[in-house]
Amino acid sequence: ATAPPATAPPATAPPATASPVTAPPTSTSAEPVPPEPASQQPATSPIQTDVGAPIVQWDQARAYIGQTATVCGPVVAAQFAQQTNGQPTFLNVGLAFPAPERFQVVIWGNQRANFATPPEIAYRDASICVTGEIGEYRGTAEVTILGPAAIRIAAE
Repeated sequence: ATAPPATAPPATAPPATASPVTAPPTSTSAEPVPPEPASQQPATSPIQTDVGAPIVQWDQARAYIGQTATVCGPVVAAQFAQQTNGQPTFLNVGLAFPAPERFQVVIWGNQRANFATPPEIAYRDASICVTGEIGEYRGTAEVTILGPAAIRIAAE
């Protein structure tokens, strides 16, 4: 036998039928008007970027696979694989290839023209933050970006 479902709402939320409103409040009301909860951010919310993505360190990216996040960390290796199919540029963050625990930024060859300086030069040895949908390839968390709008050099 299972327990009957709880009938009381959580202590943090008022019940949906707490006080039906039949008329809008008037300015002469003696009761204080509670603040609108939608206009307040909880103190425990994660840091957000301007696109609403959480900011995480490179070694936490694996927990965000399938989600959009901003991942930050040091570029420890950068390579333009000109002879590889698709001519990808790889920015290895946190750990170098072949460590599967690294975070990897991928820029395909047909997107390189979007960068004023080749990405393997512009971001080598820099601390970066990159925003995009986190994926996984052969056990490594990664993000593919289309241009410089998705990546920035982090403030020291």
